[in-house]
Amino acid sequence: MKKRRQWTVLLLFIFCIFSMVFYIFFSGGRREGKKYHALLTEQIHADAEEIIRADEDGTRQKLTSDMQGLLIRFESGYAVKVSLVDHRGVPVLESNNVHQYLKCKDAAATGKNKERAYTRKTDDGYISTQYLDRLDLFLSVESTEEDSPLDPSFFVAELLLFFIITILMLLMLRKLSPVKESGGTMREQTDPRTGMYNDRYFNSLYGASGASKTTRYKSLAVFDIDTFAGEEERTVDPTDLQRILDYAKNLIGDRGVFFRLDEDEFVILMEWSVEFAYEICREFCRTVEDDGCMTVSVGLTQISIFDTVRKNYYRAVQYCYLVKEMGGNGVKRG
Repeated sequence: MKKRRQWTVLLLFIFCIFSMVFYIFFSGGRREGKKYHALLTEQIHADAEEIIRADEDGTRQKLTSDMQGLLIRFESGYAVKVSLVDHRGVPVLESNNVHQYLKCKDAAATGKNKERAYTRKTDDGYISTQYLDRLDLFLSVESTEEDSPLDPSFFVAELLLFFIITILMLLMLRKLSPVKESGGTMREQTDPRTGMYNDRYFNSLYGASGASKTTRYKSLAVFDIDTFAGEEERTVDPTDLQRILDYAKNLIGDRGVFFRLDEDEFVILMEWSVEFAYEICREFCRTVEDDGCMTVSVGLTQISIFDTVRKNYYRAVQYCYLVKEMGGNGVKRG
């Protein structure tokens, strides 16, 4: 469940970034701007020239109808107003009105205004014109939306969402790792033999200079590997030690954090209730017993929010040594 929440926050973060980039560089930049408006006008002009060539020998009604269909098509697909106007700027053909039927003229008698094409800024965006020499008319393309590539309300909402998700990710990353900057470097915080956090780091977290209580972890276990105690002449194979620790890690997974406080003493802070943690610890003892290379004694306690972590730890140590005196490979819960 935790991993699912992590992926959900990460996907929301990626979606927020992608949507902001898409809106700024594609949606806003594509819809408006002088360059884009001029290119759109050129496209409409090219389509109009094709209609003129196709209807050159046709009737004035067909030419007018086909040209009006072109205006309607671009107005419905783009936020523009398209019309044909004469030299005085008076509309001759609009998408919703025919003021005068169109007629093709002799190419030799036109063309003097062919270079009269421009794009200029208006209060609502841009207006572009291009000359249609065979009609001796101007194609006028005018924006019908305000020139605002970025909707301010949308951008503010996206920015706010981005910061919220960023903060959530930082909080989640901090929760996933118990490492604190005040605990020193990673080498100072970990046991070189097992890679677990060491007693120095445990004390920095929950000693006099660290947090006195925790709300994340619900149970605390102390386990002692009994072959270390009273058998100084026997050297424990590091492979055997690591295998025993791997048993515990595989059972706990990412729902707990390990500390090595001494050669034979380990602490586990777990997010589970003490009831569920008890079953996990029993399974750990059974696995070690089946392995046969050493024995473990486990003391388990529920972390009380009214007590410090240190006090909960001492209580678990007492339970651990009670199991050890009884022969090990067992769990005592309090």
